Amino acid sequence: MDTLFIVEEWRFILELLCAEFIFVTPSARKRPRFVLRAAAGVAVCMAIALLYWFIWEASITVYAVNMVAHIGWYIFMTGCSMACMVFCYRISPGWLLFCGIAGYALQHVEYVAVNEIFALGICPQILGNVPLYIALIAGTYAAVCVCAALIFRPKLKALGDIPFAKKPVALCFYSLLLAMLIASAFMAQLLFHNGGGKPVQNPNYIAGIADIFNCVFVLIIMYASLNVRERDRRNDIINQMLIASAESYRVKKETIDIINSKCHDLKHQIGALRTLSPEEQRSRIDEIEKRIMFYDLSVDTGNEVINTIIAEKMLYCTENNIRLYVSGNGKKLGFMDTVDLFTLLGNALDNAVESVMRFNSGDRRVINFAMEEQGDIMLIRMDNYYEGEISFVNGLPRTSKGDNYYHGFGLSSIRKIAEKYDGGISIGTDGGIFTLQIVLPVPAADDRLKAEE
Repeated sequence: MDTLFIVEEWRFILELLCAEFIFVTPSARKRPRFVLRAAAGVAVCMAIALLYWFIWEASITVYAVNMVAHIGWYIFMTGCSMACMVFCYRISPGWLLFCGIAGYALQHVEYVAVNEIFALGICPQILGNVPLYIALIAGTYAAVCVCAALIFRPKLKALGDIPFAKKPVALCFYSLLLAMLIASAFMAQLLFHNGGGKPVQNPNYIAGIADIFNCVFVLIIMYASLNVRERDRRNDIINQMLIASAESYRVKKETIDIINSKCHDLKHQIGALRTLSPEEQRSRIDEIEKRIMFYDLSVDTGNEVINTIIAEKMLYCTENNIRLYVSGNGKKLGFMDTVDLFTLLGNALDNAVESVMRFNSGDRRVINFAMEEQGDIMLIRMDNYYEGEISFVNGLPRTSKGDNYYHGFGLSSIRKIAEKYDGGISIGTDGGIFTLQIVLPVPAADDRLKAEE
């Protein structure tokens, strides 16, 4: 086992792990003690990689068996790298396969260009200078990784853990694609070597270029799959907005009906005032003023968007015997996009209203909505009573609505909007009270906020 052999085997697994970390890190959730896990995972993979020496030195006379042994080894090593990802991150099987396919394709592009075409073909003398060879590998692979990160990471961060479908057929297809990618890469290497070993006497450069093209084509397919998923996600949002618009129309119509009803009552009461004595008129006018004040439900939170949301929900809650308590100042939430803020708080309030509407008792028809500033952090808290058992799937409660998909989209969209602003959410269900907490860092460079202050 010479130095160059160790360099090549460690190079494969380290480059593969590096590529997979690029594709998994944008929004994946790290497991506890991530640094220790990552160090241990990399060390184990490096140790396992050296076991390839026994296959390399084995005298396998049957050509087909020899090919299967070598291809099987690199499929096994790719599996080890993916196991390391699962050891370090909480990711779905679909995303894991995405990392494996894209990671192997990216690693192989650089390997063929530097090791096959340059080191074995154009300039074989460089293999005699191991430090220079390692420096060349590190420099070229760093450039390849930077390019891949600039292209893929923005989309992966926006999409999160949803690049692939979760259906078993799709997972089987992508598993087969990964195995075929590794096998085709190995076959292209044999063509590059013209069936011979090392040193390469007559390298087949066309085979090497075709091997690179094959891997680049796979990366293009992976990128296209993200574009398709992004389009599907936009369609999901549009569908959700249509449903939200219909719900908003229903609530607004009920609000208008309430106002019309009160105006109708006031018209008759004003007409009745003309028949009363002056003392009775003053008494009745005082009573009417109290009722009008009861419906003057405007709240000033320091943020016009939040004021609009609260004003709309407050009248609905009042008519349905729901007590909605609002506290805190939302001025510092001005850095958020209007649509994001409206969706974030609208969904949270809608879920709370739906939950307390199940109670017949007015004592439990209570919602507490609080905003609190803690340094450069804005904490939004929503508390309401709930009934029944709540189970969680991927950190979110399973919906109780008939339309599981779209109601689940509400809390999911709350989490995604919070994560968009580098924040997060936490959910508690203690003592029959459902608590939703949203944490949002306030950007230090928010010029608009500084101007207001």
